[in-house]
Amino acid sequence: MNTRLSAFAAIIMLLAVFSGCTRAATTNKFVDETSIRSWVDAPLEGEKLEAVPYEIVTHTNVPSGVFVVEIVINGAVVQTEAPDAMPTLAAVRYNWSPTVEGTYTIGVRGQDADGKWGDTSEVMVTVAAKKAVIMPPLSTAIIPDIPSVPVTAPVATGPVISDQTLSTDIIYYRGTGCGSLSADISVQATGGNGIMVVELKYRLQDKNTSQSSEWSVVNMQHPSEGRDKDLIWTTQLTADDIPGYASYSEAWVEMYFYAIDTQLHTSQTETSTQDLSLSACHTNQTTPPVIIRTQPIKLFDIQQDPRQEIIR
Repeated sequence: MNTRLSAFAAIIMLLAVFSGCTRAATTNKFVDETSIRSWVDAPLEGEKLEAVPYEIVTHTNVPSGVFVVEIVINGAVVQTEAPDAMPTLAAVRYNWSPTVEGTYTIGVRGQDADGKWGDTSEVMVTVAAKKAVIMPPLSTAIIPDIPSVPVTAPVATGPVISDQTLSTDIIYYRGTGCGSLSADISVQATGGNGIMVVELKYRLQDKNTSQSSEWSVVNMQHPSEGRDKDLIWTTQLTADDIPGYASYSEAWVEMYFYAIDTQLHTSQTETSTQDLSLSACHTNQTTPPVIIRTQPIKLFDIQQDPRQEIIR
């Protein structure tokens, strides 16, 4: 009888223990499904940092979805972020730039869609001044002699423009009695592939105000129809060829030459600024009248020869 009672009591005790374990497991499962947990990934607890920019990394887990995450430093909220689509696990970062040495407490907490906040997870770190980097003295390096390698100058492939000539250093407009009304301009253009086009580009610059006109361009002519080498290219420039010339009473004619060869290589000269000028002429020259000077004709009386007899 006693043996049966002892066995029955043992069974009752085992059932009680099993029932308690089942409730505990059920209770823990319930807590895991509703709890809001956050933690700081970086920096770690007790870590020593320099006073330089640092990225704080945190994670928050909410089974029903992360609604808001807050990052706090020494009790002040420095970052509030609402992750897109309310994930169950959200990573939130904050670029921190500590400038003052000392101890800092970094915390993070999360909130679900019902407005419930989880506990704040914190780590404590120390910020110290940035250490100066002392470079070791540089030893004198022995550099072996390197034989010099002759450098070959690159071969010019574009046209060569030279021998600019002008028939005059000033052209006039408006009047006719001051000087030349046009300038004959020539230049030599050479190239191994033959020259296709030579252009003269020019504009006016006022001598007193430095005001400039727009650039104009004219194709220069060469003496033959072929693409012979070493040709002299020519053109004639008058005031009428320069737009707006009447607004300039005294101006420099700035110009440069641009050449293209048959392989479409190009080159141009530097801008010539004071080789040719333009001036308004305020006098007109007319043909002087022809003055015919006449000498008076002396009339002489024909005297009768006294030896002749006068016939009455």
